[in-house]
Amino acid sequence: MKKMTIILLSLFAFTFCAKADGDKPIAYSELPAASRQFVTEHFSKDKVAAQTKDFELFGSTYNVFFTNGNHIEFYSNGEWKDVECRRSAVPEKIIPQPIKDFLKNTYENISVTKIEKERHSWYEVRLSNGLELTFDQNGRVADIDD
Repeated sequence: MKKMTIILLSLFAFTFCAKADGDKPIAYSELPAASRQFVTEHFSKDKVAAQTKDFELFGSTYNVFFTNGNHIEFYSNGEWKDVECRRSAVPEKIIPQPIKDFLKNTYENISVTKIEKERHSWYEVRLSNGLELTFDQNGRVADIDD
């Protein structure tokens, strides 16, 4: 009986996880209001190609893809999670000031091509020279990868 219960629970967990994973195309109007405002404020010159809702085990995220290759991922509340700019720099306004200050003093004339944040705990930044820097929530460098 114990083995049967474990097998049934495992099967249920596998089925639930399989259904939780996947992207679904959505209309632009289905994005959270904060996401649409972010796109309007920081990417008004870029043309939106598609948007999706990604169903994950513990919630969902939204993605906006642009025709120029740029991509933004948002948390379910509409707050940005990841911004990647393939042919341009990440908008400076979204980079926290301590990180901007560090980059200005250390990597002058190098642009940010990707920034990712993990809900108030750290930021990961990719520079146009290929370096990836991790910052803690206070904007201090925690790691540098090339």
